[in-house]
Order: sequence, then C-alpha cells, then structure tokens
Amino acid sequence: MCCYQGKISLPGLHHIPQPLYNLFTANDPISRAFHNYILFYNNSLAMTSTDKRTDYTVNQGGGAPYSYVLHGELIHQAGSVLSLPNYDPIYSQLYIHDTKHAANYCLSRHNRQNSDYPLDNYTLNLLQGILHKSHPAIPLYQQALERTVNMPPDQHFSISLHFDQNCDR
Repeated sequence: MCCYQGKISLPGLHHIPQPLYNLFTANDPISRAFHNYILFYNNSLAMTSTDKRTDYTVNQGGGAPYSYVLHGELIHQAGSVLSLPNYDPIYSQLYIHDTKHAANYCLSRHNRQNSDYPLDNYTLNLLQGILHKSHPAIPLYQQALERTVNMPPDQHFSISLHFDQNCDR
C-alpha cells in the first residue's frame, strides 16, 4: 500500500503523446540520440529560465540518473513576450512564433552554445509540435502577444502569467 497507507489518492497520469512515447521507448538511431541529448532538448525548448546552483556532491562518480537538487524557492524567469530588436526570440517568446521558426531559433541558439552536442532537426520539430498541441501555457503566451503587439508606447504595461500553484499540468 502506498501514499500514506491509502489515505492519499493520486490522480491518474496524463496520456503521453505517441511520438514522445516512441522517442523514449524505441531503440533506433533517432531515439538513442534523443536519450543521449535529452537535457539539451529540454533546455532548448524551455519556456522559462531558472537560476541554479549546482550541487556536485550529489551523484558523485556518475552511474546514476542526472539529479537536479533545489534548495529554497524555485523562481522561473520568463522575460518579455516580445524579443528585443535584432535579437532572436528565447524562452516563452518562442511559443508565440509558428512552430517552424521557433524550432529554427532553438536549433541555431543551441548550436552556437553547444556545437559539440548536435540536436536533430526532425526531433526538435517533433517535440516543438507536441508542446504546441499539449502545453496549456502556449495559448496564454499567444494571447499576451495579441494584446500587446500593436499597443502604443504610452499604453505599455506588464503582464504576469499566473498558474495555479497547486496544479502541475
């Protein structure tokens, strides 16, 4: 018996999109490359930036799964919905662009910073498409852009996206 001797009932897991399931379970060259570079795919598709302090005492010597240890509060930095002039969009800004352009920005940024760890364009586009179809925040980012893109400078304001802290979906 689990979960505080049956007193806590956990909700069922969400269905994993079949293409994502295939990346995790298949044993083909694309899936193996995805397994090897999963951290880079995750970082390339992140909607926010977190500041972290690496704790090298965890998992010393390797051999175990990658561990991310947090101490204190976790704050996500999303930045502006609009990218600065002459700069490529990053983080949440990518999710207001069409999937093809967003994936290209992700790939070019990754390649500039991690040229020794190439990401597969097909896999990145596949993951980007899954996010656009299933992540609940993407329509919120798109709506924020629609409301601010043609706004005159004297009407500029800040928009905060608030999610239910008790709900991780």
